[in-house]
Amino acid sequence: MQKQFLFHLIITFFLSFSGGPTFAQGSTFTSAPSAMTKADSIGSQLSLPQAVSIAIRNNLNVNTYDLYLQQDKIYMNQSWQNMLPTLNASASQNLGFGRVLNSANYTYINQQTASGNYQLSTSVPLFKGFYLQNTIRENTYLYHAGKMDLQYQKDHITLGIILDYLTVLSSQDQLRITREQAVVDSVLLGRLITLSKEGWTATSTISDLPTLQGQYASDLANIAAADNTFELAKVNLFADLNVPYKRDVELDRGALVMQLTDYQQTPDSIFQTALGLVPQVKAADLRVQAYQKYLQAQRGLYYPTLSFSGSINTYYNNATPEAFKDQFNNNQSTSLGLTLSIPILNNFQVRNNVKLAKIALRSYELQANNTKLLLQQSVESAYQNMIQAYRTYKADIDQAAAFADALRITETRFKEGVAGVDANIYLPAKRLADQADLSLILAKYTYIFRTKVLDYYQGKLNLQ
Repeated sequence: MQKQFLFHLIITFFLSFSGGPTFAQGSTFTSAPSAMTKADSIGSQLSLPQAVSIAIRNNLNVNTYDLYLQQDKIYMNQSWQNMLPTLNASASQNLGFGRVLNSANYTYINQQTASGNYQLSTSVPLFKGFYLQNTIRENTYLYHAGKMDLQYQKDHITLGIILDYLTVLSSQDQLRITREQAVVDSVLLGRLITLSKEGWTATSTISDLPTLQGQYASDLANIAAADNTFELAKVNLFADLNVPYKRDVELDRGALVMQLTDYQQTPDSIFQTALGLVPQVKAADLRVQAYQKYLQAQRGLYYPTLSFSGSINTYYNNATPEAFKDQFNNNQSTSLGLTLSIPILNNFQVRNNVKLAKIALRSYELQANNTKLLLQQSVESAYQNMIQAYRTYKADIDQAAAFADALRITETRFKEGVAGVDANIYLPAKRLADQADLSLILAKYTYIFRTKVLDYYQGKLNLQ
């Protein structure tokens, strides 16, 4: 069925508007498709929400971007934790031979000694040019941008599954129509065979019989082709679900029952709504905000840094008669301090990092503007294609009705043996009516998908 493949080619365009992450990831994760779980088990019927849920759970890109999001969350948490005090403990144990310094009384002795030093230290950043605070904001924005990237992947697979689902339903309807068309030809062919056996030897009967036999053979070939297209559509759906193919599954049509009426929203209103909803746009804006904070953080390194530190120390030496416990308690010392570091000349690293941050920010601003432009163009294209699909659907309704009436009149006259109305008149009329029915089915499902794309841009893609 060539039109079935054309259906795929035409509306796959709307799945091409992408907005994946444009920032460099620290590492690349891959995720193998998850094994089929009990939640993925499909019964005798598969609903659209169930199909979308399974596809999202098993999709490689969705799982990969979920790992990216986990990575972003770790970066965000680490930026918060960088403001916490550090606490470290150290211990050293030494053996001395020959003439060594007795650390207890600072005299030299000639014997084997054992000594140890123990320390507990802490450090707290007090001021760093707001570098830490701006880094927190930067990584928080990046984390939320990662959420939008993940949501985009889920939306993308959702639209893909809707397309697969509609393709299966369209193929099923076309198979049904093809079978019904064959039944009509079969009944008429049987009638002519009966008349022929009864001895009716009218010239029209003799010439029409082989013609109708050929038409019926063509009907059977069309059924085989339509059945193959239907099965392939189901195989493709299960491939995108990433689960084993189940031949006898039935699709639930309830989620796609809708009144096929004229779409009310304008492209401008759809675009304005989409600006605040579409994940690609939100992710792009969040990255601009993130790199604004990144620039501020790099500028903060021009400023001096101030930190507080403290430590507790003690030591032990076996050259003294005191026990380890007594020395550990008696030799304790505590220190507190403030450290001020003033950057003067550090190979111009800070200045160059600030310049690089400005370039990165400008790059993300350009990407954000381009993302909005692409969105506006995609909405306009989607809207115009929806208009065309609706007009085609309405025209196909009228065409199917007209050809059905013409066929009904021709078929009646053909059955009654009206002079001049033979198979050469009847079959072209039937072909026109049959093709109109198939075109109407294709137009119907094309229009449904066009409206679903526009619903997505407005956050109204309700599959329940």
